[in-house]
Amino acid sequence: MMTTLRTRTTDLRHWFRANGRNTFHGSWDARVAFAVFVGTALVVGTSETARADSPVVVGAALGVCAGLLGVVLGALAITTAFITQAFVALVGDLRRALLPFTTIAVVAAAGLVVSLAALLGAGPAWWGLRTALVAFSLALTAWTVVGTVQLVQHVVYFASIRGREITTLLEAERIRADRLRQASGG
Repeated sequence: MMTTLRTRTTDLRHWFRANGRNTFHGSWDARVAFAVFVGTALVVGTSETARADSPVVVGAALGVCAGLLGVVLGALAITTAFITQAFVALVGDLRRALLPFTTIAVVAAAGLVVSLAALLGAGPAWWGLRTALVAFSLALTAWTVVGTVQLVQHVVYFASIRGREITTLLEAERIRADRLRQASGG
């Protein structure tokens, strides 16, 4: 099936209507990212020392985003490896349940790209662009860090659902064994 630009735009609008409010407006990790962006822009934009040290900070941001991207993808792989029919029945819409993993993976990847652009592009003559790239890089890094911490809670929730499923299965096996024992006269 051929996808047109109009279809993609419609799909993107539909996605944003369904998920954008939770992803951007209602989440405190996006708010932290915005605060870091504003703070970094002010500091780097007004301080010559901060501007000179920004490549070191952006290099660290690059490493943090790369490492956390690996953690998020690993957590997503582990989470999806243990999906069962009962789990899907409990969670409901699996795509929506895994959306936080996708969002943080995209934010981490964007952090990598922007950090790399801040390191390689915009020389001293373009200090305004460099300031914006550094601020955006650190904002995406902050969003990735806070979002990854929130994903830990998400994984714990999924583990508790899986634990209830296993407990229920064990209880059903125990009841079955008791009934078989009673039926056999034992």
